[in-house]
Amino acid sequence: MTLLRLNIAGVKEPEVVAKGEYQVKLVGVELRTSKSGGQYLNASVAVDAENAPLIFHVMMLPAGDEHDNLRLLNIKRFCNAFGISEDDGFEFDTENKMIGVKNLRASAFIDVEEDPEYGTRNVIKRWA
Repeated sequence: MTLLRLNIAGVKEPEVVAKGEYQVKLVGVELRTSKSGGQYLNASVAVDAENAPLIFHVMMLPAGDEHDNLRLLNIKRFCNAFGISEDDGFEFDTENKMIGVKNLRASAFIDVEEDPEYGTRNVIKRWA
């Protein structure tokens, strides 16, 4: 039997940051499938502020309908904010992990919203 000891005495709950412009770091991006079957990119973004929670930024992928241009525009804005070249595009391996984009930095306008499922949380309103 392996015994795992963790010191959790000083662990703090993250606190949402006030509405405003912040520097953020891209932690990772995963390809996911929604309950309705649509695919989306789920970006994990860390705010450069003490004890701030991760922000999960969702970008729907094209689904072959009239909303495809807006979906691609949202992804393009995300790429531009983090300096990801439009020519590079996104590349995924078989594990659905994005290649070569971790730890990139950008500026984002962050807001606070009340969500019935998740409670008070930060959301990215737009990229600076």
